[in-house]
Amino acid sequence: MSEYVPDERAKWAWDIIRNRRAVRDFDLTRPISDDVIYRVLEAGTWAPSPENWQPWRYILITDPAIKQFIGEKTVRACIRDFGVAMPRRIVEEHYSYFRRKRISEYVVDIMATGQRMDYAKKAPMQVAIVFDAECTGFEDYPTVVGMFAGMQSINMGLICAGNTLVNMWNMASAMGFGAVFTDFAITHQDDEAEIARVLNVPYPRWRIAGFFCMGWPAFPRTVGPPRYPVEALTFENQWGNFWEPKKKPTW
Repeated sequence: MSEYVPDERAKWAWDIIRNRRAVRDFDLTRPISDDVIYRVLEAGTWAPSPENWQPWRYILITDPAIKQFIGEKTVRACIRDFGVAMPRRIVEEHYSYFRRKRISEYVVDIMATGQRMDYAKKAPMQVAIVFDAECTGFEDYPTVVGMFAGMQSINMGLICAGNTLVNMWNMASAMGFGAVFTDFAITHQDDEAEIARVLNVPYPRWRIAGFFCMGWPAFPRTVGPPRYPVEALTFENQWGNFWEPKKKPTW
């Protein structure tokens, strides 16, 4: 069997994937032009979906009042989860990957107070990713071969929403922008229903997966949380039977 030799495209793609970070600090003095927004959304449209279903829609949020409304819910949810529900010891352990203790303590504080989510009120580009939770309305999908999704339809729609998110995020990173995804505002179903009413989403058939925020980064973020190694996550044939790769990439 011939050896695989990666070309520059593969190396470039790996570099984009590996160095993508969640960026929440945006330079609010630099707006984003429509051609950039279009290309990021267009990257999302090229995400894979069964039979080209494309069960996602985007709501580009430009109204400051709507941003403020969603941002307030995001901040309150963050305070509830990181400042009230979760023991501070757990939060501190979660952010222990920051090498400098002062920075780690600062991040813990701004999470517990909700300050870290303030970006949701004013991100230069903010998009609600909406997905079809039923995937049964074939009349809405003229490009699709008719098929019945069955009981797993909500999973299919949500997975496809994740696909489109990854495409947008990687495209944004490749273009040098900072981006982050948040679903804090819709943690509770009542909040999701309320936001759906504000955005005129035909809920509950169409559900909100979360919000993609993007902007010029205020400063580069190079540190990220560690990842589990592949062999700690992958089983072979049966759960619990860890896969042991005979060879690992060197590039």
